[in-house]
Amino acid sequence: MTLIEVIDESIYIWDALRHSPEASDSNWEVGVRTKTWVNFSAARAEVADLVVLSAELIDHVPAVLKVRAITRLGTRVGVLMNSEDTTIESRLRLEGASFVARRTTTTWEQFLGTLRAALASPPSSSNDFPRPGLTDRELQIAALFASRAAPTTQQIAELLALGTGTVRTHLKRARHRLGAHGLVVSSREELRSGLLAAGYLVEEV
Repeated sequence: MTLIEVIDESIYIWDALRHSPEASDSNWEVGVRTKTWVNFSAARAEVADLVVLSAELIDHVPAVLKVRAITRLGTRVGVLMNSEDTTIESRLRLEGASFVARRTTTTWEQFLGTLRAALASPPSSSNDFPRPGLTDRELQIAALFASRAAPTTQQIAELLALGTGTVRTHLKRARHRLGAHGLVVSSREELRSGLLAAGYLVEEV
């Protein structure tokens, strides 16, 4: 039995998958739906064959890091997103996403076809994909710092249970790596623009 799980604030994709022909014919089972990454991380992600992830979840983990984490489990991951940005789509695919589908332009039939194709392919190992640019921690800290909430390094340190100096070091390294690719990232807003330009962030709405 193929198990699919969903990380999305909306119930619609999960509910529609549960009533899909494959689910009705017992070709696949639709497991848990979680609204947040924290809840998903505490659940049974390691047994899923495919996870459908919403790119726009607002939390302390960028979508790119979620894709990395799921592929490291040997699990396929497909991403649903509202954005038409091809840069973030390319980055998500590079990091191991089996597919990226846009809510606004993908029909349900197209989505099911894409999902079937993903399940027919072997899961990707995280080692199969290059990791250019930022490490997991650098990306997480840079994304938090550049978010609209504009947290201080002290607040980030408390959130992630790290020392303030460690946070500053990761932030400095992230800026250095992005700067090496010609991106200007001196200010908080420039850092945000640089992360968006590199496909590491989904634009907040």
